Order: sequence, then structure tokens, then C-alpha cells
Amino acid sequence: LSEFFCSASTVDPAKSPDCGPLAGGPPGVGYVVGLAFLIGKSIPGNGTSTVGKVRGEVTIPAAGKSSARLYFADGLQGSGQPVKNGITSSGKTIDVATGRLTLGECVLEIEAEPPVINVAVEADSNMITGTPGNKASGVAYIAVDSQLKDAEGVSGWQLSLGYTDAINIKSITPTPALFAAVPALGGTLGFNETYHSEGTPPLYVDPSKVYQVNDPVIEADCDLAPGQPQGKGIVSGVVFGLPPSAGQFLPGTSNTRVFRIEFEQAQAFSTPTDADQVASFEWKDCLQGPGVKIKNGLTVKGNTIRPKNRTNLSITFKAGELPSAEFRSGDCNNDRKTNIADPIYLINALFRGGPEPACDDACDSNGDHALGLADAVHTIMYLFENGPAPVGDLACHRSTSSTPESCPAGSTSCE
Repeated sequence: LSEFFCSASTVDPAKSPDCGPLAGGPPGVGYVVGLAFLIGKSIPGNGTSTVGKVRGEVTIPAAGKSSARLYFADGLQGSGQPVKNGITSSGKTIDVATGRLTLGECVLEIEAEPPVINVAVEADSNMITGTPGNKASGVAYIAVDSQLKDAEGVSGWQLSLGYTDAINIKSITPTPALFAAVPALGGTLGFNETYHSEGTPPLYVDPSKVYQVNDPVIEADCDLAPGQPQGKGIVSGVVFGLPPSAGQFLPGTSNTRVFRIEFEQAQAFSTPTDADQVASFEWKDCLQGPGVKIKNGLTVKGNTIRPKNRTNLSITFKAGELPSAEFRSGDCNNDRKTNIADPIYLINALFRGGPEPACDDACDSNGDHALGLADAVHTIMYLFENGPAPVGDLACHRSTSSTPESCPAGSTSCE
């Protein structure tokens, strides 16, 4: 349209509406508009037309839901007279009273997206090699990834983390990175209670404890089914300061490894050809230590925020060769048999400047992990006085107590 009349203004908040549902009350926020086409100009009589656009903004609530409403209200007043809603057709005003005009409204439901905090279990390496007879060990970390405002941050947590039977926990400690991120902590936490399934009863997480719906729990909706044992796990409750004081929280935007978990294989490999062992750490709501069941959450400004994402960790234990050689017990001179030449060889090495044994473990006949005259005597007693055989095996074998120093790889005739 090239020719029309239009007047629009915001509502004067000092002037109360004189009619309609807002009569006598505060006008609130709004606008009034009047528009007239020139003679001979009109909107098509049968159809829907968009005649104006309202652009506004709403305040997102801090938490939960809120509503925004845009509606028609008679009696609002701008710079001129109070306005009653009406439509002009053929020079006549059609309003609600005629029964031919209805006033609609628009309602927006606004739900705030909670502040984003993610938790993860991380490791520097997901593949750990274990030598037969020795439990392989590793280190995992609990990491908190916070995407909050700079003026706020995580000041504590409650965590519930399960782990599989292939893992035993050796220790759980706060990391230096945690204290570095919050200098006000001074190296200590105001409150820290962390338990795991290898702890001492009753202050530990009991793997056989059966989950019951009516047990005390901070919130509902657990990751366990009723009647299901909770399995191995870790529960942790931490508050940075008691009472909480300013500055004792992680930076609003930060990714910090806050706890260090030292773990080991529950069962060592027997041979270098054993199949891989796969273990995992998994976030699991409602594990229970000596207190109530715990649902994962982090404390921000006194409120508990659920992590948006929970990242698990999978660990693979892989069997590896022992870093030492196979040997025959008592075969000190490495000639593939145990006889009188072996104690003589050892005595020459110890007292007469003879050549050193290539594999000390083969000469350690009495099994005390120290070479001496007693080993030569032990072998002689076995050979001539029906004494006990050299400790170990007279055939080629590998000892779990061997080291690269006590029996270097490639040092014996067994290899």
C-alpha cells in the first residue's frame, strides 16, 4: 500500500486504562496503534492477512519455566485518547460487543536451559600392559568441565561412579590441579568424604547391597533396577569450604581434573598369551556408601546442578612379555644342566674373581634373592645329600620375581 494513515506509540505508564480488564489498574507494558487505508483501499474480505509485526524480547528465567504473554487489552493510552480494540469495515467499527470480533493472544512457554556442567572419567592411556604374575596398575581422573559465568563456578559435588570387577581401587585423592584452580582452598577441602568398594567396612561401597526403591535417596530415577546389586563403585561428597566463602569455586569456564584414582588389575595375567581384559568406569546414579544413595550433581551457588553429559572410561589390560629371561634353577654356569660344576662356578665368581653369572636367578638355589655361599651349599646338598632341589624348576621357566637386572632377556640357553 502506498497511501495510508498509521499512528503508533508506546503506552504511557502513568495513565491507567479506563475500560477493559485492566481498567483502573497499572497499564503495564504495551503499545497502541491506529491505521486507516485511503478511500477505496481494503484488505481482501475473505482471507487472513498479516498487518503488523511485533518484535519483543523476554528475560530467560534462572531456572525452571516461565511464560510470556502478548494479548489485546482495551483502554490502554498512548499519547492520545484511550483505545478500544476495533476494526473498521465500510466506515463502521466492529468491536467485541457486536459479537463479530474476537481477540486472540499469544503465549510463549520459556524453559531455561540449565548451566552446562559435564563430568568425565579420563586416563592418560586407555591401554595398559601387564606382565604375568604382576597386577598391572593405572591412573584415572575425575574431570569437571564447567561452562558457567566467570562470576560463578562449581564449589562442591556429590558423585556416584561404578566400576567393573576387573578393577581394584588402590587410592582416591584430590589432585594438585584442583587446589591450583582454587587458590583459596590452601591445600585442603572443607568437607571430603569419598568411599569405594575396596575400603574398610562400614565406610565403603558394598557391591552386594541390593537397590530398593524405598531406600533413602536424594532424588528418584536411579540407574539401578529394584532388587539389583549395586556392584563396585565410588561415592564422593565434597564441599570446598565450610561455611562456603567467596572465591572458593572453580573458574566458571574451566576443565579441571579434580580427583585422582589409582587402580590395578583384580587378577594378574598368568602367561603372556592371556586374552585382553577389558574394564570400565561408568557413571551410575544411586550407588550407596555408608549413607544415603547418591545421585550425580554439582553444587553451584548453593544449588545442585545435574551434569549434562557423563563420559565413561574403558580400560584394556593387555598381557605382555616379562622383561626377563627364562632359566633353569641351579644352572648357574648356563650349560643346560644342574651339576657340581654350578656351585663351583658360583664360588669362583664370588671369591676367586671368576666370570659373573649371566642370570643371577639361576644361581639363587635357596630362593632368598641374594647370591652367596649358601646357594652353592644348597646345590651341593641337593646333589649329594638328598637335600631339597633348587627353588623354582630345573626345567626352563620364568619367575615372577625376576627383573631385567636379575636375569636379563637373552642371557640364558633357554632363549
